[in-house]
Amino acid sequence: MTFNSNETHPIDFAKKFVKLHGSAIAYDYLVISAGARTNFFGFDALEKYGLQLKDLETAVKTRNHLLSMFEQASHEGDPEKRKAMLTFVIVGGGPTGVETAGALSELIMHVMRKDYPSLDLKEACVILLEAGASLIGAYPVELRNATLKLLQRKQVDVRLNTKMQDFNGQRVILGDGSRIETQTLIWTAGAKAAELFDSMDVEKAAMGRVRVTPTLNLPQFSDAFVLGDAAFLLNGNGQPLPMLSTVAIQQGKATAKNLRRMLAGQLPESSASPSADLLPG
Repeated sequence: MTFNSNETHPIDFAKKFVKLHGSAIAYDYLVISAGARTNFFGFDALEKYGLQLKDLETAVKTRNHLLSMFEQASHEGDPEKRKAMLTFVIVGGGPTGVETAGALSELIMHVMRKDYPSLDLKEACVILLEAGASLIGAYPVELRNATLKLLQRKQVDVRLNTKMQDFNGQRVILGDGSRIETQTLIWTAGAKAAELFDSMDVEKAAMGRVRVTPTLNLPQFSDAFVLGDAAFLLNGNGQPLPMLSTVAIQQGKATAKNLRRMLAGQLPESSASPSADLLPG
C-alpha cells in the first residue's frame, strides 16, 4: 500500500479510513508497521557521502562500495591511498553498528583474504566510533563489556567517547580535530520513525516514535496498532524497546494473536513482556 505523502493526514483514526491517491479505504482494524528511516541530524555532507543499511537498496549500495574498495586497493601502488581505501569507519555503537563492525571484520579475515591473496589485508582497518562511554548503551553492563571484548578480538578498533564532526567522502573529521583518511563511512548512529508518521496527529516520543499501549494499540484508538521500529513502548526496567527486527517480529506475532482475540470478542493481551534476552536492561 502506498500513501500519498502530500496528504496532511493520510489516516483518519476517528472515521477509520486510510487516504490513498485520490481514494480512501475503510478499515475495521489497522496495523501500521512502516518502520524507520535514517536520521542524519542535519549533516548534509554525511547524507551525500555516507553509507547506510536501512533497506535492501542502501544495503546493496554499501556492499557494492565495499567490494569496489577492495578491488581498487588491489591495483593501487600508493600505500597511503591504499590504506585509505582499506580503512572502514562505522559511526554508532548501537546494535546495528556493532553487528556491522563485526560482520565487516569477518568479511575481511575470512572472505577477502581468499579473494585477494596478493593484497596485504593487515593494512585493512575497521573503526567503530561511539560518542558515548559504552557500546549498546541501553543494555546491561555485562553485555556491553562482552560486546566490546568480542569486537576487539575481531580486531575492530573501537573508539568510545569519540564524536564524528564531518565527512567529505575522503576523510572523517572527529570532534577533537583529528582526521581519519577513508573513503568509507557507514552511518548507524541515528534513526527516526518513517516519514508517514510525521503528519499523524498522535502522541509521539523521541525520534518521532509513536507511543503505544502494552497491547500495541494507539491510546486513543484501540482498533489501530503500531509496531516495529516506529512503536515506542517501555520494558519492565523503564527502557524503550530497541529498534530491532527481533522485537518487531515478536510484536507482529503478538498483534496477530490479539487481532484473532478481538475478532472473537475477547480483550487483547499485553505484549509488554517479550523475551528478556531481546530487550535492554
